[in-house]
Amino acid sequence: MFAAIVAIDAFSAIPFARLRKENKAVLFSIIKISNVVITITAVLFLLIWAPAIYEKSQGWFRRIYDPDYGVGYVFLSNLIGSASTLLMLLPLIVKINPAFDKLIWQKMINYSLPLMIAGLSGAINDTLDKVIMRRIVGEEKGLETVGEYGAGYKVAVLMALFHTNVQVCSRAFFFRKGEVRKS
Repeated sequence: MFAAIVAIDAFSAIPFARLRKENKAVLFSIIKISNVVITITAVLFLLIWAPAIYEKSQGWFRRIYDPDYGVGYVFLSNLIGSASTLLMLLPLIVKINPAFDKLIWQKMINYSLPLMIAGLSGAINDTLDKVIMRRIVGEEKGLETVGEYGAGYKVAVLMALFHTNVQVCSRAFFFRKGEVRKS
């Protein structure tokens, strides 16, 4: 399911880029919002309403719904949302006329390969601490500890982004005020 979700989302990026390029913000927004609404509706159905239906039913619903699947239904909902987005983008995808340009491809590879290698090492650096921490703490409390650590990490990243944003904006603000006084 993870591979299908990632593949569909990656494939959908091309038509979304085309919508941005053609300044079709309304259609872009409608499709993106529809994805969120469909995903949330599927989550609510599969995790809240479907168990109630399961308890009351005696027929076919008991054969296709498994209440023990639990969190897996969140991923299934994500897949349903991504697939529905792809279906909404299908008219745009059909209009795309793919053409391979070897020169552009070579330029893209030359530009992106070092970035990809650096990004991969950065991603490993960002996630390896959680894997190591879970192994150190042990299976019993490892997942709980990693969850707490991850939550704290997200808060720290948010604070760092906010701090950097304030620094960059304040410098620009004060430099601009300084230039106004000189002239």
